Amino acid sequence: MAPQIIGNPAVGSEEAALKEAIVEKAGVEFRDQLRQALANCSLPPRSPQESLELETALHEAGREAADGAMAMIVEAALRDPALQTEALARAYRNPKEFREVGIRPTSVRLLGGRTLQISTAYVVKNRRGKPGRKRKCGKRGRAGAGRYPVLDALGFVAGATPALAARVARQSAQSSSFADARQDLASFGVRMDVKTVRRISYAFASKALAVRQARRTLAGLGAIPKNGEFAGSRVVVGLDGGRLRTREARCRGRRRTKTRRRGFDTPWREPKVCAVYEVNAEGKKTRRLPVYEATLENWETAFELFAAALLRYGVGDAAELIFVNDGSHTIRDGLDKLIQRLGIAPTRVTKVVDYYHAVEKVYEAADLCAAWSQRRRKRWANRVEKDLREGRFPAVIEALEALCQGRRGKAMRKIADYFTGNEERMRYRAFRRKKIPIGSGMVESTIRRVVNLRLKGPGIFWKVQNAER
Repeated sequence: MAPQIIGNPAVGSEEAALKEAIVEKAGVEFRDQLRQALANCSLPPRSPQESLELETALHEAGREAADGAMAMIVEAALRDPALQTEALARAYRNPKEFREVGIRPTSVRLLGGRTLQISTAYVVKNRRGKPGRKRKCGKRGRAGAGRYPVLDALGFVAGATPALAARVARQSAQSSSFADARQDLASFGVRMDVKTVRRISYAFASKALAVRQARRTLAGLGAIPKNGEFAGSRVVVGLDGGRLRTREARCRGRRRTKTRRRGFDTPWREPKVCAVYEVNAEGKKTRRLPVYEATLENWETAFELFAAALLRYGVGDAAELIFVNDGSHTIRDGLDKLIQRLGIAPTRVTKVVDYYHAVEKVYEAADLCAAWSQRRRKRWANRVEKDLREGRFPAVIEALEALCQGRRGKAMRKIADYFTGNEERMRYRAFRRKKIPIGSGMVESTIRRVVNLRLKGPGIFWKVQNAER
């Protein structure tokens, strides 16, 4: 029986020919690079240094060959009439928004570090028939408002391939600074200056924020796609906030400080963090990777973003959902709306106040008793902590109420109200019997690793939009 040919035979033959040409050229280039690498090395290696140099040279040859193959693929894509037509159609969804200005040369970076010079279609904002932009003295406005539609269709970000942009952005987030990220990237053969690292990272993050905003909109419409990753699982959601310093311009216009510089304020802002992970029947974290979401927006917006993320991963279909937080009234008030948006039955939801936050409040109450000796304060705190751990909640409230008097009364009343408002969330003895986690260590660790180690430091102040990225 003769085989059936599906699709256009000519198109299939062209694709096959292109693949064969790429394999042939990449193979030749790899052989040349490999010969050159081996020519400069002694075989077999006789020292750790020679082994290091040989393996590094071999991987460098592989990167060069991979970049050569990717360069041929990019050039072929830029010559594809169908892709060009589709990309321009996307740019012209609103015909009045952009206009084409022809073919322009530009450069793109590949994952292996090679820079490729190309020419492709370029479109700009259509301002014909509109008045010119108003700008203040010395303000040029935003530059580079145009786009390369074909590169956008291929997923390029700030002149970098999707793979390179993802690596640069991840390295920038994991490193302590963009300068450190630049050094780490250089060890992979990707050499660029700090400004390029920053530009690619921010452009990649801006696209990610656009995706997050679209997900938030879909969640509000009830049309968000789900991957069901946590469906049917036992899921813990940790919520907490951190602190970082932002930079806000103080002097506007032409007014300057005595040093001829424009001053700025550095107010503290609270990043809100959500960490989602799975636990087994014993309450231990499983090997499934956790999911994170964070924002500098207010708590109302933060809960909307958290709801979109939780819906995306199927948390609303979890067999059991456990919320762990510090018990603050802001989080406490927003949880009910979040649970309602998830559409999960309240019988499958457990709310827990982090045990160590509660113990910290106990010791704060002890410290308010300034007339007591250090030994008496410690003995009192230990007794109340034991009552709290063993589920004797009335004894805890009675001990706190007895101290709500005198000059410390107002501060002590605030602590006592914290416990009375979270009584149902502090049934730690019952939680331990049900193997429910009572600590928020996951989200606390996230704040330390992401906020404290990456975004905080002496003399570090962030513009809000950059910190959000």
